[in-house]
Amino acid sequence: MFKFLSILFIILLSACCKDHAEECPCYKDHQAPQYKGCEPGTIYDIDSNCSDSELLHQLASVVKYPHEALIDSVQGTVLVRFDIYEDGSIGNFTVVNDTLGHGLANAAIEAVMTLNKKGFCPARENCSPVVFTYTLPVKFVLQ
Repeated sequence: MFKFLSILFIILLSACCKDHAEECPCYKDHQAPQYKGCEPGTIYDIDSNCSDSELLHQLASVVKYPHEALIDSVQGTVLVRFDIYEDGSIGNFTVVNDTLGHGLANAAIEAVMTLNKKGFCPARENCSPVVFTYTLPVKFVLQ
């Protein structure tokens, strides 16, 4: 009887906890943040390879080419630096290079700010969430 109850408990425990698995588990001592743009139910661990592609897809879908840059055919890359906080939210946006002008820096920051909708799994040091400074290139290319 005890053996049967033990097996039943293990089955119930695994069934209940699979749905409640931690979305952002600690899987190594020093881990980089990951964008939470993957499909619902994704566990963001070492095998989650959709994070980067979904981040780029999100940026591409919201970035707006400023009218002034379109008229003058300005193209290039704007580097945006921001912090990813312990709770996965982002802030403290800074443009690293603003050599292009024409409103591209503001457009890049506005696009990066939309990443806050889904947020990030935070970076971790020894499994504790830490603030991480991230630099992201936002490319502006005319078609």
